[in-house]
Amino acid sequence: MGHKVSKATTKIEDVSGEGVERSLTPGDDKNSGEPAAKYQNFIVGHEDSMGAEGGAESSEVNAKSSSAGRRQNFGRRNSKICPSLVNSEEGEPSVISSEVCKCFITVSASSGEHGESAEVGKEAGSDHATSGRGAVPVPVNQRKELGMLSTMEFYNMLMEGHTSPYLFDPHYVLIIDTREKEEYESLHIITAVHVTVLSESLMVSDFSKYVHIILYDKDGRTHCLTESPMSQLQMRLKDFEPEVLEGGFDAWLTKHPYLCTDEIIFSELQREEMFFTYPSMILEDWLYQGAGQHATNEKIISDLGITHVINVGLEHPSPFKVRMQYFEVRVTDDPGSNIINIFPKATDFMRQAKQSKGKVLVHCNLGVSRSSAVILAYLITEFHWTLMDAYKVLKNTRNVVRPNLGFLKQLSEYEERIFGKKLTDIDEIHFG
Repeated sequence: MGHKVSKATTKIEDVSGEGVERSLTPGDDKNSGEPAAKYQNFIVGHEDSMGAEGGAESSEVNAKSSSAGRRQNFGRRNSKICPSLVNSEEGEPSVISSEVCKCFITVSASSGEHGESAEVGKEAGSDHATSGRGAVPVPVNQRKELGMLSTMEFYNMLMEGHTSPYLFDPHYVLIIDTREKEEYESLHIITAVHVTVLSESLMVSDFSKYVHIILYDKDGRTHCLTESPMSQLQMRLKDFEPEVLEGGFDAWLTKHPYLCTDEIIFSELQREEMFFTYPSMILEDWLYQGAGQHATNEKIISDLGITHVINVGLEHPSPFKVRMQYFEVRVTDDPGSNIINIFPKATDFMRQAKQSKGKVLVHCNLGVSRSSAVILAYLITEFHWTLMDAYKVLKNTRNVVRPNLGFLKQLSEYEERIFGKKLTDIDEIHFG
């Protein structure tokens, strides 16, 4: 949960960077001078008045408004790729850090731009992945053993669909619990069915209806045992590409107890009553991106343990200032809005939050355009990635991200400031 603070400080400033700090403690005109207090409530003003939401955020929602529209946009086994790598010399993009190696595999070509031999990046926990000129992206599902799904990937899969969750559709994902039935009935992942139900009610051909099929056991180990229910089910469903949850139910319960239940949920109506979305997880266990509805929901904030919030917009309040630190950016989702000048301050805010082992939620109104621009700037700065590589990582974790064209142009300028030259064709992002 959020930090308890005795004093809140608001910094009001326009996008040019000029501003003053103002104490919010009655009768006290001086700030503590501590780094945490500096960002306790940080507000960046913008001259644009609040109006209708910009096209980038609203159009994305309209495209996914119906169940049929959602089904069309599911796309079986989304193509997920990692950023390409080049040598980490001064002025060049960097290698992927160990933090992101948890989610992405890196392959470095040793000859030519797309050489034939490749070297797999180091496992998570190493200082850096292996770097190399001409590295090529590879599917993230080759990151470890084929068919394995991390808890972070599974979490983001369940959160897909933005304001109308894909999980509401019973055919989006079939989650199968292969533990003992008593364990399942005591507690299981939300919407999961027990393996015994399948043999009673589903023919093999019925599995083709599902976009994703996820299997889990107690601790993620039984898929290697030939006679286990997990292994036998994998063989039975091999034509439908089932994925196995790494660490099983125990790992999921440790990270996401709020997404477990003893309720058996089948219908779309039951799903709508029992489930609501959480923000997308961008970097494992500490950086999230979402909408205003997430940032103002006390249960979501508490469940995720959010300690720091970047509120990029005018539409939503910052309701938990007594216990959390805020960085507030008053900017509209308009291509003409100036957002580039707040990138360094927002990045510094996130960096300090991470150093203090905090958890950050970055949000705008819908979690599509403005918040995406701020997170992309952080990824470019902190990991020394190109704009394109940062965008690929962000898009992989939150599919609805779409900074408006004006923000993309400013991000391109920001990339040039970091590397001394433009490395990304923003038309590939905007029209891609």
